Amino acid sequence: EKTYTVALQTMALCEGEPVKDLALIQKNALWLSRVQITQGPRKGSWSYPLGEGVGGDNSNSQFAVLALHEAERVGAKVDPEVWQLAAEYWKGCQNPDGSWGYQPENMPGSGSMTCAGIGAWIICSGKVAAAAAEATGNGVQCCLPPEKNDVLERALVWLGRNFSVRRNPGQPGAATQ
Repeated sequence: EKTYTVALQTMALCEGEPVKDLALIQKNALWLSRVQITQGPRKGSWSYPLGEGVGGDNSNSQFAVLALHEAERVGAKVDPEVWQLAAEYWKGCQNPDGSWGYQPENMPGSGSMTCAGIGAWIICSGKVAAAAAEATGNGVQCCLPPEKNDVLERALVWLGRNFSVRRNPGQPGAATQ
């Protein structure tokens, strides 16, 4: 009954015997989809869940995205609206410097949460991206230009400037740029 627990269980089942456990994986994917926040400033995120009006955070949201991705990979169905809301959330809560913090507002970025944001962004944006080809009545138009988006580039620049193997960048005592 908690996002972390359901997400971790889902990922473990997907790695174990997903064919045997597909019904439970699908049930968990539906639960994660149902508890996604769908209104307010943190729309598209996940929380513990603690009740109406309680905002989501980037850690719970990352775990939910990872679990839903794994669930889809083994055959579970996820509503495309879940991916759309999550993609908008991750894009919207990125800090101006390219990082992500644990909370989406007024929190400096950290290395761990920026890595979480990068992974979640790659998954979510990949689920909602426009196709690179389009079939029309006149044939197939391929090699369409990708949408302009610098979310990933800004995150990688921040991480490149701040990466350390000795500390989590952005945490107290860790200098960031």
